[in-house]
Amino acid sequence: MIKRSITTKLTIGFVLIIIISTLCIGIIGINIFRNNIFEMKEKNITLHAQKLESVLEPYIENGMDSKEYKDIVKGVSSFDNTKVWMINLKGEIRTIYENEDKVLKKNPDPQGVYSEIITSALGGKLKSMQGYNAYYDENMMSVAVPIVKGDKSIIGVIIVHSSTIDLSNSMNEFFIYLIAAVLGEVIIAGLLGFYFSKNITKPIKIINEAAMQMTEGNFKLKTNIYQKDEIGELSTSFDILSSRLEYNIRQQEKLEQMRKDFVANVSHEFRTPLTIIRGNLEGLYDGVIPMEEHHDNYYTLIKETKRLEVMVSDLLSLSKLESGKVELNLQKLDLKEILRDITRVLKPITKAKNIELELIDDGNLSPVWSDYDKLKQLLIIFIDNAIKFSHVNSKIKLAIILENINQKDTLSITITDYGIGISKEDIPFIGERFYKADKARKYSGNSTGLGISIAKHLIEILNCKLEIKSQINVGTQIKIEFLKFEDEIHL
Repeated sequence: MIKRSITTKLTIGFVLIIIISTLCIGIIGINIFRNNIFEMKEKNITLHAQKLESVLEPYIENGMDSKEYKDIVKGVSSFDNTKVWMINLKGEIRTIYENEDKVLKKNPDPQGVYSEIITSALGGKLKSMQGYNAYYDENMMSVAVPIVKGDKSIIGVIIVHSSTIDLSNSMNEFFIYLIAAVLGEVIIAGLLGFYFSKNITKPIKIINEAAMQMTEGNFKLKTNIYQKDEIGELSTSFDILSSRLEYNIRQQEKLEQMRKDFVANVSHEFRTPLTIIRGNLEGLYDGVIPMEEHHDNYYTLIKETKRLEVMVSDLLSLSKLESGKVELNLQKLDLKEILRDITRVLKPITKAKNIELELIDDGNLSPVWSDYDKLKQLLIIFIDNAIKFSHVNSKIKLAIILENINQKDTLSITITDYGIGISKEDIPFIGERFYKADKARKYSGNSTGLGISIAKHLIEILNCKLEIKSQINVGTQIKIEFLKFEDEIHL
């Protein structure tokens, strides 16, 4: 099938509308023009016939041989484009034409053709007709007028004939002008229709090409069509759709990459303890490990099993936090009491490295609305990390700070250590699953790599703000700011 573009269809449509409308108007115009000119001609002929009747009536019966009558006949014959017949009561037709006044022999053709208007005129009524006149061999308009004497008696009929060739010529000329107008309008309408159709279809083609590009995966392409009409709205909607699809695909790609990284990291983190457990079990089974070392092997197995248990527990906690299905038990909490409680819980760890946990506060502080277990878990994660990466015989400061910023009180907890620190390049990635700032750090059975990820989710749930400042070999400061602490938090 031949492909017809929208441009072609619209152009043809414009041209057809112009042709049909012009022809309809032309046909109506021709009919109005024809009726008007024929009606006007009929009025003129009738007026001429009535004047002839009033002039010739005195000579009809006994004065047709007088000099005065012949002078009148000469004047009548000089009237352009008319032929006059006079019919007496005997039915004789006398013509007044070309300076002659002669009797038309009884011929059945003219008498038969004009019998209707002759009879009507003899009855005292004006009558007209149009048609072919065999006597003059042309189409003519004829008007019959009765000749009435002073006593109201009818003594004859005057028929005035006038050729309609001039009217036909006018009609033909009008028709030629109409055809010329139609042809001119077709050309103009075709050019304008093509121009406007092009302007309409051009943006549609651009949108179509962009859609085809999208099917090939290119969602960055924009139509850049700015029109204040339906096509402009369509283009804007298309660009919005393209942007959203691009964003969604990027998110899907990012999620897919995160899934792959997560699987890879989980596999990596699980592999080490499983390898240790398997190695010890195979050694015990094969009997290659001396009896005196069995106790150490059992301890290693228990230790790695606990590590796997902690890792699975952390994964479940992280999954629960990410799903948003965590319920909070909000209550008024004293931050100093929570930090003292955490200090007691972590005392065995700090004692092993001889690290001092120094608690600093601003005196009387307002309680905060929060979840005790979740807040305690959050603080333990950061304090435990500070202990891990602090030097032996060092200090960690735990400060509760109440500040007035922009005429608004803000409450925060800072955890400051003087350990190995974190590079500026690594800070943005802190909190990603299994991410370790120190890539060269050896395997540690005490870390799952999920703690900070869990902490970041807890920060959001507890309506807090996290800020990390660090410098290599100087230390790290973690700041947890409570965005709302005087009233109950609504989540």
